Amino acid sequence: MKKIIILILVFVFINPKKSISQSNDNDAIFGALVGAAAVAAAIEKQKELLELLASTYIMSNTDYSQFRVKVIGLGGGGKKLFDEGNVSLIPFGFTELKNGVETDNRKLLLLFASKGWTNEFGVDYSKLEWMFWDQNEWNNLISKFSEINSPSKIEIVNNMVPVYKNSKSISYSKIKDLIELELVDESENIYLKQNNNKDKSKSEMYYVYERDQDNLFLDLRNLKLKREGWKDGYKLVYPFYDLSGDDYIVGKYNDEIKVFANESSLGIHLKYSDNNSTIDRNVKVKTSDNILIARVLLNKIHSFINNTKED
Repeated sequence: MKKIIILILVFVFINPKKSISQSNDNDAIFGALVGAAAVAAAIEKQKELLELLASTYIMSNTDYSQFRVKVIGLGGGGKKLFDEGNVSLIPFGFTELKNGVETDNRKLLLLFASKGWTNEFGVDYSKLEWMFWDQNEWNNLISKFSEINSPSKIEIVNNMVPVYKNSKSISYSKIKDLIELELVDESENIYLKQNNNKDKSKSEMYYVYERDQDNLFLDLRNLKLKREGWKDGYKLVYPFYDLSGDDYIVGKYNDEIKVFANESSLGIHLKYSDNNSTIDRNVKVKTSDNILIARVLLNKIHSFINNTKED
């Protein structure tokens, strides 16, 4: 929201004559500034409420005596704008302190909030679910998402992603035999069909990615998640499928959660559960719903928990 206010101010200073000569426009700009400031204040107030809830949860459910907790992302929370689900994800960054100084102990506190969690009476705690994750739990989730969202047949172990070279574009006719005999599944190379060929009269085209024999694996903790896949700087090293909004690929993460790929987003499916959970956290999920996490928020979470620099 601060960026919106700055952009409006920049517009006024860049176009002073136009702004001054059009009083109606000035009124509109002033109204926008006041409205933006009011929204920014409301968001800040919401952040304070959420961080108060998070700190209360930590004090009530852990033995940590020194810590910092901050909201990682707001807006729609973990929900994309077109997602009509009943649950939003609000992630918090937790950092343990020692003598008032931050340590390397970082965790994610995930709040799953059902619709109507705030009302005229205050907070409805029955509509809040919490999960406290360490670095391994997050990286295991993002690894599972990557595996189901890529044609690569090589498993991601200990955060190490198999590296592929830049693609070559090849017509279906040239690799027809390999594909029909399913020999592509026995190769370390990736054969990824291009979905942007709108001319049906032309031959189907495939991207072919070869393993990089000089650099076989990279740690995903140091990579950036993009629509096309994992990137090392500007270089694509682990490609994803090109999924549409109607396409879903689903995998199991644990007894409470399924992870799925949809378009360019990571999705979390919360399943009905009970107190007999096999997860050490003994989480009781009371709802079943899907949450789509926008890629910008994914990278914010990924950067925080792995203590790496954001773009």
